[in-house]
Amino acid sequence: MNLYIKNVLSTSAVSEDHDLHGIPAAFAVVSLQQLTAFGLFMVGLLVLRCTPYKYTPKILSTPQEWLSVCLFSLSFTMNIALNNYSFVFIPLSVNLIIRSCLPLSTFISQQVAAQITGDRIKDCRACEMLCMLLGCLFAVVCVLAENNGTKEAAGDEHSHLLFGCIICIVSLFSGSVNLALAGVMGSSLSLNALDTTVYMSVPAAVILLPFTLYYSHPVGAQWAAYLGSETSTDWEIFWAVWKLSPLTIFLALLSGVLALGYNVLQYGIVQSLSATHTAFAGNFNKVATIMLALLVGLETLPEGYWGVLMLCAVFGNIGAFTAYNYLKAKAKMMDFEEEDLSPLEDSGCEEGMSSSSDDGGEKSS
Repeated sequence: MNLYIKNVLSTSAVSEDHDLHGIPAAFAVVSLQQLTAFGLFMVGLLVLRCTPYKYTPKILSTPQEWLSVCLFSLSFTMNIALNNYSFVFIPLSVNLIIRSCLPLSTFISQQVAAQITGDRIKDCRACEMLCMLLGCLFAVVCVLAENNGTKEAAGDEHSHLLFGCIICIVSLFSGSVNLALAGVMGSSLSLNALDTTVYMSVPAAVILLPFTLYYSHPVGAQWAAYLGSETSTDWEIFWAVWKLSPLTIFLALLSGVLALGYNVLQYGIVQSLSATHTAFAGNFNKVATIMLALLVGLETLPEGYWGVLMLCAVFGNIGAFTAYNYLKAKAKMMDFEEEDLSPLEDSGCEEGMSSSSDDGGEKSS
């Protein structure tokens, strides 16, 4: 999905005469993806009604269930839309390395939620915290290497990189909340991964509508020259792309098909395993994506020793979070073993107490 959005959809030729490429309208694209996913689901639902494999989604019956869906849609919208929006300002590799810090943002979100709800604070050992902080430190080194190693990274470009990093970090925390709520949708609302994905699609598109129509954001020099303004709304860009290259709109529709499959798979993993496990597994995916992008020439390392430093930071990042994953899994295994032994220990204590009382009785008699 990241490679498709960044290097297919974003680089598709819209107008060779004006040197326009891609659709720099992240909010409109995400909205179109969700509407496409909903349309595909409805078509599939109608087709299956004519077969023995009729499918019926779970019906939401209470206001609390609808509210949960709306909150889940909001977190998803902030996660995906802001993530795609950050692609306008930062390279794919920087985006992925920041997103690899999802375990830390998930941990922070859990602590904040526990404070608000009065729930038990999630424990975290010192070694685990050290691994997470090291992973984030490597992510910062990677961003700095990308910034300093790129010749164009000066002046306005530097501010754009910083702004893109901030947007990506906000989407990171939104992603943590989204994964946590995905688990709730499965446990509390009994929605499977497919129903969860489809129910959020229309509310997500509605949430994005004001940003698509009214939010004016910076565009590239070529788009600014064509539109006659350095800032533009997603609707203005989308309408211009429709007039110049309808094929590019088709690529955006195709991304909706990929988004439907990706979301169903991701939420299925969350509901069958856990949000934390999904965040860990995603880190390997991100590193593989960076390596693939470098191998096929979609991304290039910064010049000089900055490139070596960035590559070391990437491997250091994944190594730190892998170590955290190992320590967390080992701690859970020890907790399970203690829980399994506790009934035996309790019964042993009871037997000991009863036998001591019996001995005491015999002695007294």
